Amino acid sequence: MGTKWNKKRETKLIWIFCEGKSEKNYFKQLIAFEHVKRVNVRDFSSTDPLGILRDALSFKEKREYCKDEFVCVFDAENITSDLNKEISSLSKKYKIKLVKSYPCFEYWILCHFEQSNYSSTSKEVISRVKKVFPSYKKGHPDLYSFLRGKVDLAMKNSKENLKNAKKKRISSYSYTEIPSLIKYLRQL
Repeated sequence: MGTKWNKKRETKLIWIFCEGKSEKNYFKQLIAFEHVKRVNVRDFSSTDPLGILRDALSFKEKREYCKDEFVCVFDAENITSDLNKEISSLSKKYKIKLVKSYPCFEYWILCHFEQSNYSSTSKEVISRVKKVFPSYKKGHPDLYSFLRGKVDLAMKNSKENLKNAKKKRISSYSYTEIPSLIKYLRQL
């Protein structure tokens, strides 16, 4: 946990690789609504963390001599210890940033409404999201536009859980690293 962002503004483009449609829609709208320049969300078919990372690696190899940054956003619920080591090793070796949410991206959505400082499964988080955001469904096409006014609240609500997850080293503690990515994108 804890992605280090490039402080220099010499980056040509930032490429975001996401796991699902909800994430892709959220980031595409964030980029459009907030007029973030030099950021693209890539559509690939992989839906698992290692597959997303491999998609990013393959894409990066085609852009070998550029100064672009690459970011993989994915759910961490089903990541085993061995898989986590492999993903971390590859991301460090090839300088690809990882942005995880445990158990799932929907935890980030939940943070737009409340601070939930408990451990839960994806199913439980999605159920809770549907209670506080009844029109939510996976792949929601207007996700960011509905949540736009609550992003700062979500960042505040998620901050404490991320700190607890790091401090206690509890891998099943609900958290998200998405705020660090959003903060970075807002600075561009």
